Amino acid sequence: MGYIDALSEMIDFRNLHGASEAVFRKFFATELYLKRARKTVAKMMRLQSTHNVDIETLEARCHWATMEELLEVVKIHLPLYENAVKIYKTSPTQVNP
Repeated sequence: MGYIDALSEMIDFRNLHGASEAVFRKFFATELYLKRARKTVAKMMRLQSTHNVDIETLEARCHWATMEELLEVVKIHLPLYENAVKIYKTSPTQVNP
């Protein structure tokens, strides 16, 4: 993506500082192809990010909770869970799915 953006910025710079009519036509065609390339690369990156959900990939992206963080969440929700189970055991109709 960085290379594509750099090429687009170079074309903008050249357009701003003037160029011949033939160069402008070539830039127009190049910008079309760059726009398509940008869309394709972005789509590939989105697909790759949704399919790579193994532990190593998540850790590399800092999207993986540590055991301490998980225990904090469990401590908060455990009493609520135990209370819901107790209510369900005594009267199953009171708990909505």
